[in-house]
Amino acid sequence: MHAASDTIGVWPIVLRAVNDNGATVGDAETFRLRSSNVGQLIWLVLGLGSAGLLVAIVLRTRGKVRERFGSGSRTDTESSPDPTTDDTGVGHQ
Repeated sequence: MHAASDTIGVWPIVLRAVNDNGATVGDAETFRLRSSNVGQLIWLVLGLGSAGLLVAIVLRTRGKVRERFGSGSRTDTESSPDPTTDDTGVGHQ
């Protein structure tokens, strides 16, 4: 079932169950339905906010992983200190 409204408001709705032949089964139920165009805007805002949050989580996680394990571009010589230099970087023999 699809329902649409171009205006906002509260609408009385009558719901009737029918069988495959279209004959009414049981009693009809009446309820009030509130329509609003704000609903679409809310879904848009929620979707954009969720996408932004997901991007932020991915970027932060990626940064933390690189910080912890390195970027993968270091070689064995870069990770170990040079034995011919002291802490100041000045070479000695």
